[in-house]
Amino acid sequence: MRELREQTFVHILNEEYFVSTVNISDMYYETMIFASSEEEVNYSHEYYCERYKTEQEALEGHSRIIKDIQGYINFY
Repeated sequence: MRELREQTFVHILNEEYFVSTVNISDMYYETMIFASSEEEVNYSHEYYCERYKTEQEALEGHSRIIKDIQGYINFY
C-alpha cells in the first residue's frame, strides 16, 4: 500500500483551515479538518473527521470537503 498524504490549506471568511487526508492503517483512510493560521496547523482544534475504506473514496472525500468546506465548519 502506498502512503496517501493529501494536504490543503483552505481560506474562507478570513479564516484558514487545514484539510488532511492520510492512510491511518492498512484498512482505513481519514480526512480531518483543523484550524490553522498562516499555514501553522493547530492539531488540537479539530473541526471534522471522516474515515474511508478505499483510497479512491478518501481522495473523493478530500476533494468534496475542500469544495464545500462551509458545510463542514460551523460559522458563528
